[in-house]
Amino acid sequence: MAGCRQPDTLTSLTLDTTLLEEGDLILRRGRSVSSRAVERAEKQNNSAYSHIGVMVRQDSSWFVVHCVPGESEETGGEEVIKCDSLLLFLRSDRAEAGAVFRYDTLAEVRASIAADARRLLQRKVPFDRNYLCSDTSKLYCTEMVDLLYRHAGIDLTEGRRHQPPAFREPVIYPSDITKNAKLMEIVKGEE
Repeated sequence: MAGCRQPDTLTSLTLDTTLLEEGDLILRRGRSVSSRAVERAEKQNNSAYSHIGVMVRQDSSWFVVHCVPGESEETGGEEVIKCDSLLLFLRSDRAEAGAVFRYDTLAEVRASIAADARRLLQRKVPFDRNYLCSDTSKLYCTEMVDLLYRHAGIDLTEGRRHQPPAFREPVIYPSDITKNAKLMEIVKGEE
């Protein structure tokens, strides 16, 4: 798929890809400084994950559309929505745990969500370092997923938000999404 990166030689968590469908949500517990900050903020929610993206398929390969700070080497130094192979997304230097969740809706709805994710990718929407849900010209990972699902008429967060100190607006944590009762865990990643 144009703009989607394949992994290098590092190892990755493995998932049973036969269980995946377009529009599924993939979460990982990352190894970066920003991942650790999310983990600290999420401590009271017992969240196992710090980052989220949307699964898309090209031919027989799986990719993840997501936006994340500090991984701009694949995008020419720009912090924009990006598309990585599943192996690159779960590469050992980026992920220590991962899981795929599916929202209980028609496969056609999830496919539409994946198509919308591809459109955001093509637009090269910048990463939102201010974490402002009121401004969708820039997006952060959970905000992107929430926006994609809202466009399909699904409220993944059911209004859940958190107000971290020193942030101008409430933000969406990964747990605000995973607490949705209509999300089912499909598969976990293993080393």
